[in-house]
Amino acid sequence: MAFFVFCSALLIAISYSNVDARIADYNIKAYNNHTLENLDVGNIADLSDSAVPYLISLAKSGNADAQEELYRVVGNNYHDELVLDLKTIKIKSNGDIRRFNYSHTIAANAIYDYYLSLDENGAKIFANHSAIADYDKYYYADEDTYCKMSDDSYSETTYKLNKATGLYEKQ
Repeated sequence: MAFFVFCSALLIAISYSNVDARIADYNIKAYNNHTLENLDVGNIADLSDSAVPYLISLAKSGNADAQEELYRVVGNNYHDELVLDLKTIKIKSNGDIRRFNYSHTIAANAIYDYYLSLDENGAKIFANHSAIADYDKYYYADEDTYCKMSDDSYSETTYKLNKATGLYEKQ
């Protein structure tokens, strides 16, 4: 009986402990304190919604890898809540309480606040990169280009980074 109570208490504790946020927080603090030599920002970005505020704080510190991963996370996971275009971002609600997720809502609000803290050019770059950088496109780092195949697989759309503006443009 004691074993059952212990396992139940452990399961409840793990369920409410927000493990992904703790992982992100621990790794970023260890990296900032120089006890961790390398930080795999991609792994932090692959954690759940709970890690997004930590990814944002890393992006705010000027970490270019964190900024690019944040664009990818926003483009893939927040397109239902955030309306992105080249000029603006806003939060929208689908009104369905059954789809409510507290961590996801906190992350979407943190992304929105981060966006509002950017200057005009930074906001354009954020919206542009987030709209382009998703899992459905192939990224070629040597050319800084994204390619997306059409649904019929007969044509592709290419987006190349214009280094002068910092925006991806359709080719």
